[in-house]
Amino acid sequence: MSNTRKRKIIHLFIYVLLVLIGAAMSRASIDIALDCAPDDVKARVKIWETEANKAEIADARKQHWDFQDRLRSVGEDKFESLFGRPVDKVSAGYAIPVFTHAAVGFSGLGYRGGSPRLYAISDLGGVLMYPYGDGKFVSAVLVYLKIDDQFVPVRSPSDYRVRMDWDTSKLKLLKAWVEEQAKKKGIELPAPRP
Repeated sequence: MSNTRKRKIIHLFIYVLLVLIGAAMSRASIDIALDCAPDDVKARVKIWETEANKAEIADARKQHWDFQDRLRSVGEDKFESLFGRPVDKVSAGYAIPVFTHAAVGFSGLGYRGGSPRLYAISDLGGVLMYPYGDGKFVSAVLVYLKIDDQFVPVRSPSDYRVRMDWDTSKLKLLKAWVEEQAKKKGIELPAPRP
């Protein structure tokens, strides 16, 4: 065997070894795409990319993620006492806020907690909860808003202002309902982040 061929085999072996070591050290992740209906996904993305909207959307996302993290900290074992019995899935008549992404992501080895459950929140919306699988920890939550006669679906970027105002108003009522129920039922929610 020639020296050139030996070097190629050694280089290939080292390359394969490095790939295997890198794969062993890497963490897997998974994203679950969600239906954005009744909104047009392309119009939502255009809204997010519009320079004039970026600061407002970033602030709304930060506040919303904080609220969802506070709900996640409640724990799977307390969700039913806070919200009541879950329903099977998200049905027509719900929408996610215009500023949120239409996906839920899981790091580590992905998601292993079983089917997500939707907990209805009065006539205001619902919380889609992804259990971790141990009966206590919640992997993720996604807040939905219940559509009413004031709702405007996003069909074009021009729908942004009316929809953002509707989302903000509905979320304020939904958060107040959750806070009140948690207080009544003795369920501790972490304080909002500043």
